[in-house]
Amino acid sequence: MSDFKVPPKAKGFKRLFKALFYSKDGLK
Repeated sequence: MSDFKVPPKAKGFKRLFKALFYSKDGLK
């Protein structure tokens, strides 16, 4: 997955999604 070349914008979005996912997981 990290092999894919993604723009900074997409990278930031992925990071945000990851943070949101972990945050949701932590709220469980």
